[in-house]
Amino acid sequence: MQRFIKLSAVMAAVIAAPAFAAVDLSGNIELDNTYLSDAADQMTQTGRVELNFAGKKEVGGAYVAAKGTIEAGKSGGAVTADMWVEGGTQTVSLRLGRFEATDMFVPGKDTLVVGGVGYNGNTLRGRFTDPHAMLTAKLGAASLELGLVETATTGNETKFGVRPVLSFGAGPATIKVAAEKAQGGSDTGFAVTAGVPLGGAAVNVNYAQMGDANGYGINATIGAFGVGAAAGEDALGNKGNYVFAAYTVPFFVPDASLTFAVSNGKAAAAGSVKDTGLRLRVNYAF
Repeated sequence: MQRFIKLSAVMAAVIAAPAFAAVDLSGNIELDNTYLSDAADQMTQTGRVELNFAGKKEVGGAYVAAKGTIEAGKSGGAVTADMWVEGGTQTVSLRLGRFEATDMFVPGKDTLVVGGVGYNGNTLRGRFTDPHAMLTAKLGAASLELGLVETATTGNETKFGVRPVLSFGAGPATIKVAAEKAQGGSDTGFAVTAGVPLGGAAVNVNYAQMGDANGYGINATIGAFGVGAAAGEDALGNKGNYVFAAYTVPFFVPDASLTFAVSNGKAAAAGSVKDTGLRLRVNYAF
């Protein structure tokens, strides 16, 4: 924690300097109070403080942008969630570092999820310690995202994984298709996710498959309320599923909220049993 405090102080001093006046600083705290009916430790309190540092400079039609995110957990540890630099133009860009690429199993308002699916299309999505690069190109109403990540090193041999994602937009509706393949892996993963507005709700439909493992689900967010369900099985045929609901209300001041959530399900793993959970999340953005 002392290292985190020292790092925060250094960053604050840097940001205060006139030469770095364009750096954006933001943060938030998230505290989860959770009850699981069948867990050994039924009541838990977890959370983190998140600090974001971001900057961008443009010259002509080109730009360079960077972001760093530090998370200090309630348990006392601090980690780097994001740390990346990106350069390019409005049509093509390259990102390097620690980051997350496109989510191919869009979760919706998943404040609490008890359970899981066998595969969600996000194995090579990101936030890796190993080298990770992503090339993005805009093609009219479509865009292509091509990720390359180191997956294993044995002696002098380095193996990589590749993850292309093709996105299409038509007004407020979007559809994304992706594949991911790790060098030396026996299976290739495929995923599709679609987002559509429907009667005032934002609806997401997801499907992913890798070999015999799969996952499929649907969720909807209507204002402050969200609900969703998903199911699937792992490569060994172990079935998993979950349902969830969540509702957010203001908490005394702007930028602060309370979210009440409930979920029921089981993981797609051998020996998993159904469980039910309740959560109260406190969030304040500053």
